[in-house]
Amino acid sequence: MSYQEYKPHEALRLYIDAYWRVQTTLLSKPSVSRILPDGCVDIIINTGSTVVASDEDTLLVPEQAYLIGTMTSFSDTTQQPGAMLTGIRFKPAAFTLFYHTSLAETADTCTSFELPLPVEQLRQADFVTRLDQYFLRRKQTARHRLFPVIDNVLQCAGNVRISQLAREHFTTKRQLERSFKEQLGISPKEFANIVRYRSVLKTIRHNAGKRSLEEIAFLNGYYDHAHLTNEIKRYTGNTPGAF
Repeated sequence: MSYQEYKPHEALRLYIDAYWRVQTTLLSKPSVSRILPDGCVDIIINTGSTVVASDEDTLLVPEQAYLIGTMTSFSDTTQQPGAMLTGIRFKPAAFTLFYHTSLAETADTCTSFELPLPVEQLRQADFVTRLDQYFLRRKQTARHRLFPVIDNVLQCAGNVRISQLAREHFTTKRQLERSFKEQLGISPKEFANIVRYRSVLKTIRHNAGKRSLEEIAFLNGYYDHAHLTNEIKRYTGNTPGAF
């Protein structure tokens, strides 16, 4: 199985994290990939000729597009021989700059969605250029008010109180909850937790035994080692020791 990411046009990089493609050969054996929550929404198009199982209950049919809502837990995807998936990963809260669609009920869901381009065009070698042209035409000019809040959470590595966020951005917790549900499909607390666990995983991977898990937990706002372990396991299916 091969996985490759492609940078979007410079004018889109504040909003689209990457285009990506997963592909297997006809001689490949079925393989399982574990997808971890990242706070992003994806559009996935099955540009191959085989059905792909995104989980036990969801099948991605050839020549169809799907909206993958913000994930709050890991998901295992089975790739069959001859599979090819093409995806667009939007940065947090950026999806609604291109589509007038509420994400309020989309967390942890996979639903049919409109094709950005004919599948035959997405199979071509210049599919990145074609996607750039499509999204440059669709993009609204203004950044919405949630972007500075998202930036704040990212800068704090998720270790921030929602009440503090509301005060700093001159809004209320209730309004912040509504905005996050509409633009990301999850609560601000859930988003902060996702950002925090991803930051902690980076720390653990590069720790080389310099700090104990207890110390890492404390520095990142977890109550204790057990709290950190439970959060990592909820999002990844593994304990910190696996990383």
